[in-house]
Amino acid sequence: MLSIYLAIFCLLGTALGNGEFIVFSSPESVKFVDTNKPLPADLVPDVIAANLGFSTNADSSWPGIVRVSPFNSARVAVIFALDGPWARLPGEVYKNAVSKHRYQLSPVAGEGPSAWWMQLQHIAAQRMMIKAYSKQVSLSEEPTNDVADGIDVGALSQKIDEDKAWLTEMQALKSVMRNASQFCDASNGPGILWLDSTALHALADLHGDGSSPVLSATKILSSALAGLNEIFEKNCDGKVFIATITTDSSHTRRTRSLLAETGSLKAEGDVS
Repeated sequence: MLSIYLAIFCLLGTALGNGEFIVFSSPESVKFVDTNKPLPADLVPDVIAANLGFSTNADSSWPGIVRVSPFNSARVAVIFALDGPWARLPGEVYKNAVSKHRYQLSPVAGEGPSAWWMQLQHIAAQRMMIKAYSKQVSLSEEPTNDVADGIDVGALSQKIDEDKAWLTEMQALKSVMRNASQFCDASNGPGILWLDSTALHALADLHGDGSSPVLSATKILSSALAGLNEIFEKNCDGKVFIATITTDSSHTRRTRSLLAETGSLKAEGDVS
């Protein structure tokens, strides 16, 4: 029965939600405020930049963030961008990772992880962040050895490509965490570490929302996010902004494509 409710919840999230912006750690320079007003997708880069100490459009146009002080900004922003089957992931994932604030994302055409990363680079260039150290990591492309090393795989199987791809990404994330001190040391000025994760999407498409493999995958994700938060907090002396962004951009692009094709076929039918 629980799996049925979870499946319905996930399906409703996909149909009705537009993703989430989840804050795990933030610097003393800003304060996140609970609000029912969704975060416009085009303000995501501004919210991240505000935590690094820069004046942005988010300061006045969205009530979820308040600038408290021009001092004690984050040295590093760590963003985990998850392209998954849910617009809202099960709360248990973030409960274990001790999330501070969760905000719904309001969609804006053309906005998504790749666009946000490019906009952040533009913000950095505009403010002449010469000392900035920024890095984008596609977890699916990072080299790994034993994909299951130190991971409780649960109902996942390395013999299934989609499961193995997710385990590979989680192993790559562990590698990033092992190098946290190097990144914090390299980033004397504002730094951005952008982590792209895409494998969960195919895994959920294969097994189905609420299935045992998907629940195992979210359990692994919960532990990974908790570890990511803890180790960067420690290595960056607490001056860090850590957030997860969930999107369903792959399904959104697919839906738009299908709608466009449907519209084209309808137009052809009307002409005939």
